[in-house]
Amino acid sequence: MFLKRSIRGFWGSTGSEEDLEASRPIDISQWPHAITPSIKQPAADTFLHSLRASDEHLDIKVGRGKKTQRWKAHKALICHYSEFFERACRKYSGAGFQESLSGVFDLSHDNPIAFGLFIDWLYDSNKSPQNFKIDKKVDSEVWKYYAEDACILANKLFATDFSKFSLSKLIQNAHTLDIHSMEYIYEETLPTTPVRLFCAQWACWRCSSRPTLWESTRNLELRKDRRYLHNRIAEDPRRYEIEHWYSDCGRTGSPCSHATVQTGSALSSLSLLFRPFSALATLLHAIDVVCARATKVVFHAIIGVHTMLSFSVVIAVGASFAELSHSAVLLGVVVETHMILVVLVANI
Repeated sequence: MFLKRSIRGFWGSTGSEEDLEASRPIDISQWPHAITPSIKQPAADTFLHSLRASDEHLDIKVGRGKKTQRWKAHKALICHYSEFFERACRKYSGAGFQESLSGVFDLSHDNPIAFGLFIDWLYDSNKSPQNFKIDKKVDSEVWKYYAEDACILANKLFATDFSKFSLSKLIQNAHTLDIHSMEYIYEETLPTTPVRLFCAQWACWRCSSRPTLWESTRNLELRKDRRYLHNRIAEDPRRYEIEHWYSDCGRTGSPCSHATVQTGSALSSLSLLFRPFSALATLLHAIDVVCARATKVVFHAIIGVHTMLSFSVVIAVGASFAELSHSAVLLGVVVETHMILVVLVANI
C-alpha cells in the first residue's frame, strides 16, 4: 500500500510559503525514465491542440521505491488545471520557489497510480464528469479501485475539474467501497470536501438498511455518519448531480434541484417509512407460524406419527423468521417453545 498523508501536510493551513521554498537542488540522476504523454484527439480540444508546438514541460516524479513513476507533462496544461502547480511555478518578484526555475517536482508521498489517472485525464479531450448511470458499462479496473486515491490527489492539487471527474468515478463505483476505503477517505479529507460530503451520506444510507456495515471502524467521524443524519430518512446520495457536492446545498443539505439522477432505489426511502410496521408484522407473522407449527407437531405426537424431525422443522422455521426480523426475543420464544414441546411429548 502506498504511503498516505494529509492534504494539509504539503500545501495547506499548517505550513507557510517558506516551507515550500527550495533549500537545495533536486537530484534527478537516480530517477526512472520519464513518460511523455501524447495529446489525444487534438482537434476536439483547441487548448490541447495549441500545446502541440510547446516544448516547455514539468519533470514530475511520484511515489517511492520500485513503484516510482516519472512524467514529463506540458507546463501550460498542468498549471491550467491545477492551482497547486500554477502556484508552485509562479515567478514571484524577488524570490521564487525552486520549482518555478527548475520545473522539477518530487512528489514521493503520493500515489503514482492516481497521478497516472490525472495525467491521462489531462491529455484526454473528454474531461466532463458523468452523473451516476444504472446501466453504465463497468469502468476500467484502475478507476474501480483507485477512484478514492484520485479524489484525494485532486484535493491536494487543487484541481477542481479533475476532482469532479474523479468523484463521478467514485460515485459510479461506490458499491465497491469497503471499510478501508472509507476510513482512508475520512483520514485524508476535511468534512467539507465534496468527496467527504458524499461518503458521509453514502455511509448513512448504506447503514440504514445494513446496521452492522462498517461497525468495526475506529474512525469516530465515520461512526457518527453511519447513523441517521439529523433524524432524517437516509436517501441514496447517487441521486444527486455532481454539481450538488460542489454547491452550498451539498454542504448544508438545503432543498435543491440536483436530485434528478435515477439510481434504481426510488422505493428505498419509502420503505424506511414503513420499516417499524414491517418489523412488527414480520414478528407477528413469525409467532403465528411458530404457533401453528407447534400445534401441528403436538397433533402429530398425539396420533403417534411425531418424529424428532418435526422438532427440527420447528426450530428451523422459527430461527429463520427470528433471523429475518433481527429479534433475539423471538429466537428465545422459539427455543422455549421447543422445550415445552419436548416435555409435552415426553409425557404423552
